[in-house]
Parts: sequence; C-alpha cells; structure tokens
Amino acid sequence: MKKIVIIVNVSVGFSTALLLTVGYCFPATAKTISGDDAYSLPAGETLSDTDGKALSVTNPTDVTVTIDAGATVTGSDDGIHGGDATSGTVSITNNGTIESTAGGQGIDLNDFVGPNNTTTITNNTGGLIKADDADGIRPGANATVINAGTIYADSSVVDDSHDGIDFQDAPTGKVINEAGGEISGQRHGITTNGYVDVYNAAGATITGRNGSGVGSDGTGKVVNYGTIIGGYDGSATGDGDGVDIDGYATVDNYGTIKAEGTAGVDKNDGSPNVSEGLALTGGGTVVNEKGALITSVQVGATLCCSTTPFLVYNYGTIHGTNVGVFASNVTFYNYGDITSDGAALSLSEADDSSKSNTLYNYGTLSSSLSGLTLGAYSTNDVYMYAGSKIVGTIENYGATTFHNDTDYTMDNTLIGNGNLTKAGTGLLDYTGDGSGYVGQTAVADGTLAVDGNLSASSVTVESGGTLEGAGSVGGRRCQSGRHPAGRQGRNGHADH
Repeated sequence: MKKIVIIVNVSVGFSTALLLTVGYCFPATAKTISGDDAYSLPAGETLSDTDGKALSVTNPTDVTVTIDAGATVTGSDDGIHGGDATSGTVSITNNGTIESTAGGQGIDLNDFVGPNNTTTITNNTGGLIKADDADGIRPGANATVINAGTIYADSSVVDDSHDGIDFQDAPTGKVINEAGGEISGQRHGITTNGYVDVYNAAGATITGRNGSGVGSDGTGKVVNYGTIIGGYDGSATGDGDGVDIDGYATVDNYGTIKAEGTAGVDKNDGSPNVSEGLALTGGGTVVNEKGALITSVQVGATLCCSTTPFLVYNYGTIHGTNVGVFASNVTFYNYGDITSDGAALSLSEADDSSKSNTLYNYGTLSSSLSGLTLGAYSTNDVYMYAGSKIVGTIENYGATTFHNDTDYTMDNTLIGNGNLTKAGTGLLDYTGDGSGYVGQTAVADGTLAVDGNLSASSVTVESGGTLEGAGSVGGRRCQSGRHPAGRQGRNGHADH
C-alpha cells in the first residue's frame, strides 16, 4: 500500500491557499489472465491475495507475465497458479518477488499437463521466487526454468518435503541455473519423477538442505560447473545426496558435487540412509573432469544395482569418508584420484551374473585401509598402467584378473579368498604381505614375480606364464608354464 500526497494551489480573488490532500493506493487484488494476455506488474506495485492465488493463468494460448524489479506478487496459496490446460505457451519473467506465504507454491503450473504445453520461467538477477511452506516452483509439463536469482522453498515443519523446483510427474523438465543463481529446497533442490536436464553454471549453486541437490525418480542429465549440495539439517530423517538419479543418468562434472550427511531410514525398504555424492542406480555415464570434485561424508559415488551398465571417466577427485566409489556392472577409466578413509574403490557383484567390472587405472586409488575391494561373486578385470598406484590393502573375494603389459610392482597387503589371475605381457612383481590371501593364484601371461609372501595361496602357471621370485607361495602347479624345480629367484634366492 502506497501513500500519495497531492498539493493543490487554489486562488480566490486576491487570496491563495495551498490544500494538502493525503490518499492511499491499495495493492491490486487477485487477477486472472488467459488466451493471449500479456500481464505486466510495474516496479513498486503489488499484486496480492491474502486468501488464495494472486495471479491465475487459465486456458493459455500465448500468455506472457512480466514482474518488474521492485514489484511483488504474493498469495497466501500460490503466487502464480496455472489452471488445467493441455496446450498453450506461457512465459513468466521475474525481476521482482513472487511469493506464497502459506501452503502454496511461489509458482504452481502443475496442472499444465499436456504434450502441447510449453512453459518458460525466467528468474533474473535480483529476482526472488519463494514459498514459505511449500515448493518454490512446480513448473508443469515441458517446462524450462532459467534462474540467475533465487528460488527458495522453506518449511515450518521439520522433516517436511518442500523442494526448490519440483517437476512432479511431468515427463520432461529443464533447469538452467546461471552464474549467481541459487536454487534451494528445504528437502531437494530440484526433483522429478520423470526426466530432468540440469545445467549448473560456474558460480551457481543448487542445494537440497535435507535431501538431494538434484534428484530424479526417473532419468536425468546433469552438467555441473558450479556447486551442487545434498545437505543434512540435523533432523531425525534426512538423506543428503549430491545427485540422486534412479534411472539412466548422464553426469558431467566440472565443479563440485558434495553430500553432507544423513539420518534415519529409507522410506521404501527401511535400510539406513546413506549420504552419497552421486547415487545412481539405473546405469549411465559419468565424467568427472580434471580439477572437479565429488565428495561425501560417507560414500563419494554409488553406481550400482542395475542391469544397464555404467561407464565412468574420472580425471578429478572422488572422495568418500567411508567409501570412495562403490560400483557394479561398470567400466571405469581412472586418470585421477579416488580416496577414502575406508575403501577407496569397491567393485561388487552385478545384479546380472553375466555382467562384470572393468577398471583401467592410470591414476591413484588411495586409502589408509582398503585401496581396492573386489566383492564376493564379482568378476573383475583390472588393468594397471605405468605410474598408476593402489595405496592400501587389496581385498579380493571375487574372480579377478590383473592385466599389465608394462612392468608393475604391487606392494600391497593382499587378503581374501577369491581367484586371482595375472595376465598381460609385463612383469608383475608382488612384494607385499599376502599371507592372509587364501584364494587361488594363476599366471596366464607374462611373469609373476613373488618377492613377497603368498604363503597361503597356491599358484598355477599356465602355458603362457612364468613364475619367479624370492618370496613364498603356498604351492605351485605348472601347466606347461615356466617354473623349473629348484630355479633361483630373480634376486639370486631360492624359490620356496
């Protein structure tokens, strides 16, 4: 409400008087637009409804809405609401404030459900779209949200489920979060049950304050140059994942994706919630670029539980306090660093027993405990290249083949009960303590030099392989391979 002062100069005969008039301009009340309407709210003006929706869009053909800087749209239900529609184009440009003060969304176009609906919501620098006790935006079907301002969802109740942008059941949705843009949800930053395409620019932030930064119960694509955060607010239940996509996922990270904590149990199966930088369970492609970071207080990246394979290229850093990467049915090219205080890289059995894991390691796997864990019933091919490192214990409970065509020294502690095969034309020199490894070892190609301790593992030398070294093995069997009885080791010591 604005106060207006009017000064009137009145002359009567030879006398002049100034009259001062004070009046008030009241905010415009709820408005409905449709068809080809173009609605604009000028700077300093307010459109308000204290008992419902401030601006309603019905039966749109080509509707445009412009909210200028300094203008405010506020409704106790929705700031802007779209009625049932199966077609039409709607464009909303906000430079001011659009807000719901009670149980509605800042913008709710969720009833735009048709394949011929097209919506573009642009929130420019300085613009605010906010819901005090609901989702910030429900964009509806075939919508694009472009944000350089702030989109914010709050809640009056702990553990509530209010998201910055919620596409709900819309089949597709797109978000472009430009430099300086902030999208923040009381639960998730961005979420959908369908497909979502998210671009997060350098200098932009997407935060789920008690959930996922970006979450999809369907499929999705995320390209991140900025920061994506899956947070935890300290409440009884929370599942802070950076990016959580249940179906097929494409993630290309140039910036930072992080997960900050969790509590409680999963709503579907009752298992404890886990905070993951990436939580991908439907197959897909992940590229973590040079200088990029994926990190979590628990698991850096979970890539599992899918008959559709994963393809991963890591040039940056993936870190998880408990586990760096947990993966199955994966082809993994590591040129960067995978680190953890627990297990750096854990490769598990795939849901489809015909699937396997392949690791091409040019970089570093590092942990004070387990550098590489190969799970029970898993089938794994591990390719090791000059300059690559595995720091920490190697645990092998599956069927694993180590490939090296250049000489490679393995000084790790080795434990487990799986089967280990040496392949490739190079020399693999084992210098570590493998006294706790009780599985079988085979030399298929090249040379295995045991200069450490494999005293609990019997070694089979196949026709293309050679066994040598000054260490200990639990027994040896030759299948036309090279290991003459009593042969001296490479260092002049007798083999045992």
